[in-house]
Amino acid sequence: MKRLILCALIICLLFCSGCGEPESIESKAKRGDIKYIDMTDHVIVDKDTHIMYYYDTQDGDYMIPYYSKNGKLCRYEDGKIIEVSE
Repeated sequence: MKRLILCALIICLLFCSGCGEPESIESKAKRGDIKYIDMTDHVIVDKDTHIMYYYDTQDGDYMIPYYSKNGKLCRYEDGKIIEVSE
């Protein structure tokens, strides 16, 4: 009986460990983890990686990586957009 209860508890913890709402873009901005580059074009940058993202809050908070016309990720450093080379 103890094994059954222990197994049920473990299964419950596994399923509930990912529960909860994802953090909103606004709360990340207030905390300083991201900053807005262009409010009208919905462009933000991650403070640690400097990778640029488009954001969409219309159907939830989505961050979509910002790619150059050459198909490379972009970083924002010293006010300039720089392609990430691999």
